[in-house]
Amino acid sequence: MSLTHDNKKLAFLFLTRGDLYQTDLWEGFFPVENENLYNIYSHPKHPDKISKDSLLAEKTISDRIKNTKWGDISLVKATFRLLRHAYRDDEENKKFILLSESCIPIRNFKYIYQDLNTTQTPQSYIWSYNLKTRPNHKAIGRRYKKFTGKKMISKKRYRNQSQWMILDREHVKIILDHHLKFIKYFKNVNIPDEVYFINLLLVKLNGQQFRTQIVNQRKTYKIWDTEKGGSHPITFSEITPEQITEIHQLPNENYYFLRKVSPETKLCDEIKKITAYSGISCDEEKMETVGALSK
Repeated sequence: MSLTHDNKKLAFLFLTRGDLYQTDLWEGFFPVENENLYNIYSHPKHPDKISKDSLLAEKTISDRIKNTKWGDISLVKATFRLLRHAYRDDEENKKFILLSESCIPIRNFKYIYQDLNTTQTPQSYIWSYNLKTRPNHKAIGRRYKKFTGKKMISKKRYRNQSQWMILDREHVKIILDHHLKFIKYFKNVNIPDEVYFINLLLVKLNGQQFRTQIVNQRKTYKIWDTEKGGSHPITFSEITPEQITEIHQLPNENYYFLRKVSPETKLCDEIKKITAYSGISCDEEKMETVGALSK
């Protein structure tokens, strides 16, 4: 089964400090012969750190670059600018994938493209939770305290989310339409990029739409650093075949990407083979992945 265009493209949105940490892996991931299937967009905090031969060269969005800071509303605004630029740039962009410089693929392009285009109804992938599912999670209460839109969302419904999400075009349009009015409620919230987008969609979609269109599933794998309080993910020193096998075989999960890596992270040869673009089908890729890693 070969990939067909069908007026559907994936928009890869890189929210970075500078250049990608594992450029070679990403260059092997994107199919040069099928450039009509995707677009790449970049919002680098430091554009001067993007090398001339980088995958992100000439991919910086034309919108004014935000000087982003961790835990600050500037990250919401930078993400919004990436979404707005990609939405307006190409009407065939149907899925919008948010990634950082420390992300790498752990599936190949064809697998991800086919997997994201299996349904006709709009679907976004945003892992999130609220006090109903995590009643002892103190961060929700702290963030809700400074949220000034309490008339719209009760404390029990207020959600935390993973920053790294995949949005459907219909949901991006909702965000663009309501951003200017909605962002004011989050200006004093700590780490607003982990609450803003999911709660905007929670308000603007009805209950049935939210339950069926917002898939509560991670697509970017990470491990929290418990030795440092669990507030940040670890940076992998190496990626082994055993790690990839374990991730791919996790029940009820289907990860496309992994973070965090650094420029010094050692990548096994297997991951380069798995993520490189090939002409095999989605189902065949699943079988080949398991077979290659079990050898």
